[in-house]
Amino acid sequence: MNVYKRITKKGLSVIIRYPKQSDLESIHRYFNTLSKERTYLSEQGEHISRSEHQKYLSDKLKRIQKKKTVWFLVFHNNTLIGSSTISLFDKRAFFHVGEFLISIARKYRGKGVGELLLKTVILESKKTLKSLKILILEVFGNNNTAINMYKKFGFKPYGKLPEGVLHRKKYVDDVLMYKRIR
Repeated sequence: MNVYKRITKKGLSVIIRYPKQSDLESIHRYFNTLSKERTYLSEQGEHISRSEHQKYLSDKLKRIQKKKTVWFLVFHNNTLIGSSTISLFDKRAFFHVGEFLISIARKYRGKGVGELLLKTVILESKKTLKSLKILILEVFGNNNTAINMYKKFGFKPYGKLPEGVLHRKKYVDDVLMYKRIR
């Protein structure tokens, strides 16, 4: 599996690689920390059990083997600081569409990790996910930093669900974006 040693624009040294079974504890801790933060993820304070993360990890590793998913983890000094996936849909009519997800730990936002991870996961997906033609994502309408980054990488809005997401006790728009890959 590919391992990328990279330096962000802000000089942070990171390793970007596919996950392994041995990453379970780091994954469990990372995603529960993000959930507690009530950041721009669907988990808004929920605690995800270790067994749920084990099932998620096992399922994703199977999809990676079948070349239906690309999932990269980002580490700095052996600490998990980011995650990104592109997963193809299973329905025949949508085999060419991949859902893009990304998250970065609070302490590492604004340091170029997100841009580097986005670029790396898209390049890997072009090589690995042969049927991929279109990427889609959902972003909270009040997350201007992410929306601007996605636009910078060629994503375009194609719709929104007004007040479609509850974020920190307020309803905000759920913005839908896409990018053609091929």
